[in-house]
Amino acid sequence: MEALACTLAEAQVPAFYDGLCTMQLPQTISSEQLHLAVRSAWIQLRHLHPALALQTSRDSDGSWVHRYTVPQSPAAVYEWADATILWHEDKMSLPDRFNEHSKRFWRTSSGNYGLELHLGPDNEESKWHIAIHGPHIYADARLVMEIFAELATHIQHALRDGDIFDCTTVAWGEEVTRLAPSPAVLAGDFDTVLKLNDVPPAPPAGFVPFFPPVTKKRSAEGTSISHVVAVDADKAARFRTLCKSHGFTVTQVIDSLLSLAHVESALFNGHLRRDSEEYSRAVFDLYSAANTYVIPWGIKDQRPSYEGYTSIHSPKGTPIFSVDGFTICLSMDNIRAALNFSEEDSRCVRDEKTFWDRVVPEYVRFIKSNDLSTEGCLKRQQQEHWRSLNYDPTMLQLPDFWMSSVGDLDRAGYLKEFMPSSAADISISEQHPDHHRRLLAVRREDGVQSPWRDIIPHRGGHGDVGRHLHGVD
Repeated sequence: MEALACTLAEAQVPAFYDGLCTMQLPQTISSEQLHLAVRSAWIQLRHLHPALALQTSRDSDGSWVHRYTVPQSPAAVYEWADATILWHEDKMSLPDRFNEHSKRFWRTSSGNYGLELHLGPDNEESKWHIAIHGPHIYADARLVMEIFAELATHIQHALRDGDIFDCTTVAWGEEVTRLAPSPAVLAGDFDTVLKLNDVPPAPPAGFVPFFPPVTKKRSAEGTSISHVVAVDADKAARFRTLCKSHGFTVTQVIDSLLSLAHVESALFNGHLRRDSEEYSRAVFDLYSAANTYVIPWGIKDQRPSYEGYTSIHSPKGTPIFSVDGFTICLSMDNIRAALNFSEEDSRCVRDEKTFWDRVVPEYVRFIKSNDLSTEGCLKRQQQEHWRSLNYDPTMLQLPDFWMSSVGDLDRAGYLKEFMPSSAADISISEQHPDHHRRLLAVRREDGVQSPWRDIIPHRGGHGDVGRHLHGVD
């Protein structure tokens, strides 16, 4: 998986990750104090999690190699910090900041350090955006949550107590013990599995996926479909209760809703494209003929499976990228029964009972049919490595969603000591744990962060088809 992520960034696919948050600071803090505190926190974090300073190159056999250089002097540490901390002057909202960052990416082999720390002012006074930015290979969402917590802790100590980290007081070189192996190595005997060189399995006979035709925009540069949706605590609680009353988790329900929403949006877009009868006909005919809705990549966090490597605080560190991915296939018969689409007026008369009785249970059954153990993960890692060595750009040209769930941030306890309701000197009111061309986490109206799930297109008025809605997890 790491190799494939490196290959995608090398191919200039925007496979970058942006974890952003909004941090509220005391109004008495000067710019100089903040700069000093941030630099101190970032350096201290590098000693704990040295993967921040990884650089990556490609060997002649196509393999990717991460390299870490132990700093030989304080000057080398400061040089790294100055190269990776980027300050922005323009005030803007968190979604706008995300959109700005989506324009900044580089090839894996460029020689850049893996991750950058970006800071810029929010539209509201005393609020700052903090972003962890770089190729997705160097960070996943749950790792970034840990990084945010560590940064916030060190920044608070520096601002409140004047506790500035002295990089000359630690033995540089000892941190290399916290450069954790790849998940593929931790999962088992990867060298033996790698020699198998198995090609990923072909689709079954008679497989007809719902892949509606893709049309290229004249110019899509800088285009973003990100939107912030505020949901109050009561609605979030009622949605959780509804899911539990049917015996499902929120993730299971949201993923199932996503399949319906994507199909309905494709049908509605086909209706709007009546100026192109060929396109509309192709969408409607495919809707009738397809037997499978495909989610090319559903993601599972495998980090908890690697004993001794579960956190940046583990003695041996933690993998930088610890997600496992597998294809999810759902029956189009169930989706058609739940949507009840009418081609004449492009309306769907949604059947809620079918959704709960057929669509969601099938999703749950399919997930459970996968081997999600470390052994199953190891096999998928080998297949993703094969894709890395045999990269074909068409593998990404699928009109479907790649999905992942950060999970319930409240329940997981991420950043709980920095929630607005805490007594901390600084607080974090928004988080945006996502990567480019994906939607963002949003803020609850009560100011407490609610975890949000992937993209659910909804049908708006003419010209509003690009709007998207999230669901809570």
